[in-house]
Amino acid sequence: MPYIDQFFQVLIDSGASDLHLAEGQSPKIRRHGEIVPIREEPLTQEEMSYMLSEICTPERWQRFEENGDLDFAYEMNEDNRFRCNYLKQTHGYGAVFRIIPTKIKTLEDLRVPEIIKTFGHMRGGIVLVTGPTGSGKTTTLYSILKHINSPKLNILTAEDPVEYEMEGIAQVQVREDIGYTFATALRSFLRQDPEVILIGEIRDKDTVDIALKAALTGHLVFSTIHTNDAISTITRLQNMGTPDYLISAALTLVLAQRLIRKICQECKTVDENTNLKLLNSIGISPEKAARAKIFKGAGCAKCNQTGYKGRMAIYEALDISREIKQAILANVGTLELLALAKKNNFRTMQEMGHDLLLSGDLSFAEYQRVLLV
Repeated sequence: MPYIDQFFQVLIDSGASDLHLAEGQSPKIRRHGEIVPIREEPLTQEEMSYMLSEICTPERWQRFEENGDLDFAYEMNEDNRFRCNYLKQTHGYGAVFRIIPTKIKTLEDLRVPEIIKTFGHMRGGIVLVTGPTGSGKTTTLYSILKHINSPKLNILTAEDPVEYEMEGIAQVQVREDIGYTFATALRSFLRQDPEVILIGEIRDKDTVDIALKAALTGHLVFSTIHTNDAISTITRLQNMGTPDYLISAALTLVLAQRLIRKICQECKTVDENTNLKLLNSIGISPEKAARAKIFKGAGCAKCNQTGYKGRMAIYEALDISREIKQAILANVGTLELLALAKKNNFRTMQEMGHDLLLSGDLSFAEYQRVLLV
């Protein structure tokens, strides 16, 4: 077994998402969103060089020497695949590895809002998934592609890097170092007669303009963008210099999401410290707060004494209705957009969090960590 596979096995066995290795630092994993050391002794230069040589082909090594960083995929075996990034740092090499599930989850697995399941019937428009790094945006997008995938559809994706491999769709790797950007890939895609296009991330005005225009010419476009919530995505597009009429005409739906840790069911107990005043302070009505019983995980062997086991996504889905389109054209502010959306049954992630608190699935500490930002 290659030396590096020993670290990958720890990543797999612990149920973590990322492995962090760097010269002079202790190896770490990111488990349920938090960094956890897995060895006290720091990694030596010899260890890092050896591990790099184990999985780096001559072509990859040349790119690494030229650019100082390197992204590629590595298959440990048929069941485990990783996205790897090596980086030359001030004090040597550093690397981050993310485990990529070989099985794409269904929309039912993710418990997404029902409106997401309607995309198979759409012809044109752009759907944006937003959230912080590591919030599961790519997983959600591929679950949508899995849901709508059909021999009758020509589906193209441009990613940096390609994380999931799916039969029946064409996938390309963006290479910014040679000028093959998301915008470049998108221009090429429009000559490939697609019905559906996935662009890994909208990073600049050029990409968003082409994506929105593609959506107006009969293509269903999916992408991600970094904003705090669904409503502020509209403001973000405006701040990138995108005309209001283009946003209004092309934007179909914005799905914002975060990942929260679930309370461990083996050590679940009532949280006596979460009182009526605290629940009122986050917007839960006095009537509901008075009847609420809030839980937490006490910590046990099953959850490594953390009180949490497993994660789930929490969502807010903003349907760009006719009223919202008119409001965008009128260039109304964020608060006005939010008020209008709520009239059309829009629910924020915080409101979904209230439901999970009251149902006993979410701890107050986790609510504060993830949703009070």
